[in-house]
Amino acid sequence: MTALRITSLLTLTLSYILFSLGLILDDYQGTYTYLIYVSWPIGIASVITNIWFAEKYKLKDWTKLVLVICGIMWLLPFLLITYFGIPCLVIFFSVALYNHIVVLRNNQSKTA
Repeated sequence: MTALRITSLLTLTLSYILFSLGLILDDYQGTYTYLIYVSWPIGIASVITNIWFAEKYKLKDWTKLVLVICGIMWLLPFLLITYFGIPCLVIFFSVALYNHIVVLRNNQSKTA
């Protein structure tokens, strides 16, 4: 695995774990709001590294376009927890994970 692949997968999972925990654990006093604030810069790093990952491995153009469009949500934190932001985050996560699976399958078929 290359460093870019590890970094993009690590930032992807870490940002979504922290963001999800921030949403799940938060109470009316905002005790766990800091998890969302911590996940925000990691999410921006995830967008950058996953788009770079898709470009490096020459993945399909539609996946790059979806990553760019849905990745904009990480740049606009006030839209993260909206009816538009949550589906975009789910789509971004799904497409980024799909890209990693495609690259993993391609590498396994080349070595087999």
